[in-house]
Amino acid sequence: MNVSSLLLSLLTLWGALAAVLILLVIYRSIVSMKREGQLFLDPGEAHLEAEQQEILRKLDRVTPIIKWLSLLVGLLTLAIAGLWIYQGLNAGPFA
Repeated sequence: MNVSSLLLSLLTLWGALAAVLILLVIYRSIVSMKREGQLFLDPGEAHLEAEQQEILRKLDRVTPIIKWLSLLVGLLTLAIAGLWIYQGLNAGPFA
C-alpha cells in the first residue's frame, strides 16, 4: 500500500468518525436542552423527576463516547498531517 492510498483511507476514516462525532455532539446538546438545573417538585410532579433522571442517564451514556471519539479524531488528524508532510518531503522538488 503506497502513501497516497493510505492517506486516502485515513481521510475517509477521519471523515466518517468526524461525522459520527458531530451527530453525537448535536444529540447531546438537544438532550441537555431539556435538562433542568434545579427542580422544586411537589409529590404530584414526581414524573418530572423521572424524566430528568432519564435525561441524565442519556447524557452519561453519550459523554464517554464523545470523549473517546474526540481523542480518536484528534489522533487521526495528527497521523494524517504527519503522513501528508512525509509524502511532501519524499516527493522532491521535481516530482
